[in-house]
Amino acid sequence: MWTILSRSDAAAAVIAERLFTQTVSPILTAIRRPHDRASAQVLLACAAEEHHTLPLDVLAAALAEDGISSCVLGARVPSQALATAAGRLRPAVVAAWSQTRDTADPRQITALLTAGPAMIAAGPGWTSAALPTSANLSSNVAAALTQTRTLLRTSPPTQR
Repeated sequence: MWTILSRSDAAAAVIAERLFTQTVSPILTAIRRPHDRASAQVLLACAAEEHHTLPLDVLAAALAEDGISSCVLGARVPSQALATAAGRLRPAVVAAWSQTRDTADPRQITALLTAGPAMIAAGPGWTSAALPTSANLSSNVAAALTQTRTLLRTSPPTQR
């Protein structure tokens, strides 16, 4: 394994990233969450074609440290599934993560804006996407965390 990780090509970088994610993600998801998922204040998901889930795990863990409940749907969440989950769970904030421009489909954000909660297009993939002006853009995890906290303070909770 160390032979692979000591290489500096793209394949080795992918392997290193996946090993790191598999090591860190269980630690982050083991952090105690303040509430059950059915009452989540924040809904977190990857964009429809996005598979990088570590940023969502980091965000959920940071929110948990603040006593903010969240539900992580994970990788490759189709637009309709995310809209359905937002409609059923009625979180105050929904964040969709996109790591690359190739996975950032503005239609997914637009579809969610009609669902009611505040919407964050989180991750560097969204920075060059043509997003609606009512969408909140956060290019990294720290910005998404700050924006989520702000939206939770300033947005009224959705009706459950």
